[in-house]
Amino acid sequence: MQKSIAVFMRGLAALLIKPFLQNAAMASACLAAISFPFSVAVSNAALAATLVFALVSGLLWQGIQLLRQHHAILLLAWAIMLGLMLLSLAWSPDIKAGIGKIGHLWFVLLLPALTSLLQDEKRRQAFFLSLSIGLTAHLIYCIVQAIDLFGIALPAAGATGPNDPAGLIGHIGFGFVYGLWAGWLIMHALHQHGWQRWLPLLLALWAIGMVFIVQGRGGYLTTLVLLFVIFWKEFVHGRLGRRTPWFIAGTMLLLTAFALGPGQERIQLTWQQLQQIASGDIKDSDPRVPMWIAALKAWQLKPLIGHGVGGYMEANQSVIEAHPNLSTPFLGHPHNIYLLAMVREGIVGLASLVFLLSIWIYSGWRRDWSIDASGYLIAASGLAILVNGLTSSSFEEHYSGIMAIWILSSGLAMAYERKDRV
Repeated sequence: MQKSIAVFMRGLAALLIKPFLQNAAMASACLAAISFPFSVAVSNAALAATLVFALVSGLLWQGIQLLRQHHAILLLAWAIMLGLMLLSLAWSPDIKAGIGKIGHLWFVLLLPALTSLLQDEKRRQAFFLSLSIGLTAHLIYCIVQAIDLFGIALPAAGATGPNDPAGLIGHIGFGFVYGLWAGWLIMHALHQHGWQRWLPLLLALWAIGMVFIVQGRGGYLTTLVLLFVIFWKEFVHGRLGRRTPWFIAGTMLLLTAFALGPGQERIQLTWQQLQQIASGDIKDSDPRVPMWIAALKAWQLKPLIGHGVGGYMEANQSVIEAHPNLSTPFLGHPHNIYLLAMVREGIVGLASLVFLLSIWIYSGWRRDWSIDASGYLIAASGLAILVNGLTSSSFEEHYSGIMAIWILSSGLAMAYERKDRV
């Protein structure tokens, strides 16, 4: 009798406590989404709470099982890349720095946790609403920064200001975050009617406009690629083919307005720097070019397995000592995830990164985007990493990395809800 009562009480406790913990995880995730553009500390603390609640409630393990059963190849690709980083500690000259770099990727644990948590449509809607509220409020913040209202010096990331109104995100991650968000708004709008269509489209237009005002040129390219794939999937090969001329006309008008307006100075500067690179004037071109050349030379010292996850700084420094003309004030990484992988883990590291991105993008690309937005969410998050990674640390950058995991998790959760394999 006592044993039966004990079993009943444990079952009752599990029945009552588990939903509470899952709701707590959801509340923490929404808090992280709202605070994401404004406070790294608050957002990270909320995400840490999400992970704790997901672990205790079993959501984390359930998410791992979901990925293993329905997205096994993608899970394997993640495991190979992260496992190789761990393995490279064995030949890293600075193990402490290597552990720090790996530890910086803690947010990858959000992938299984959120994939499990966001299977429910109402939870996904609440999460995207929270993220949209935070990003919209931050756009207002950026507008106030751009017009320099009353001469108030607003807190900002790095050197951003009225001429580079990237707010608290900064111009490196701005285009990545808002390009992905704008694409999702467009995809969401295409499946809606009335004000539920036009409000997301207006928000998307606003976000795209701000991307071209801010100085992150990697963000321009990322946003343009995402717009192109939406056009290709929905208008060229999708159900909206009859609206293709309108989409092309609207996109060209939008891009022309930005090219002649706020984006003109950025485009001219990019063209001048390309001309300087072509003429061999490296020092006066884009400051990333010397970093890329130095990274290539560092990779050539150990082309097969690289210098280890903590070895970039030392390898880069040895190259600069031999080639002083490649010296730059930015020594932490080469602003290119492919070169970074090559320096750290050699050709093997580059292959693991390319394998991950290929599976990631293909998993979403193969889906029918006209049915739901899961295909976009999965593929676009990988495409954004692929493109933005050409000019930044991308996945290892705070805003880009977390945003990519959020969007990917939401897409996988939506895809699993449809009982389809990805």
